[in-house]
Amino acid sequence: AFTGFISLYSKDVINLNGPTRGLYFSLMSLAGLVSSPILGHLSDRFGRKWVLVPNIVTLGVLTLLMALYGHQGAFPFLLVLIGFFLYSDQPILTAAALDLGGDRVTTTTIGIVSFSRLALSAPSPVLAGWLYNTDGGALVFYYIVGLFLLAGGLLSLLRLPKTITR
Repeated sequence: AFTGFISLYSKDVINLNGPTRGLYFSLMSLAGLVSSPILGHLSDRFGRKWVLVPNIVTLGVLTLLMALYGHQGAFPFLLVLIGFFLYSDQPILTAAALDLGGDRVTTTTIGIVSFSRLALSAPSPVLAGWLYNTDGGALVFYYIVGLFLLAGGLLSLLRLPKTITR
């Protein structure tokens, strides 16, 4: 829901032109490019849950800040911060699933993770679009915040093996 919605929001509410939106989204992706190996290393060193739960809760907080201050000039800064956390969680979630699945079912585990990710996320843009048409954006931000906080809460309840490298 976030990536589709934020494109509409940046055009319709903030009135960014195409090249500026492209630049900001490139910066968001670049932040993820930088953060993925860093957070992946921290995940390997300290454990998946230690990185995942704060990461996803931080996404919720940053999305809430985007709802409150994104239209007041903080949009590019918040977008880069969100990119730092948004793009690094999927590799760590996949690694956590592989930790749970074990060596003999690697491809099956990745297939199940991909299927569940798509199945659970497919209806979200539809709901976000409906909410966007209802009030022009605020409800979508709160919906996304709720999703991030729910995901962080559920992840905090999981028993994940500790993977520590030396």
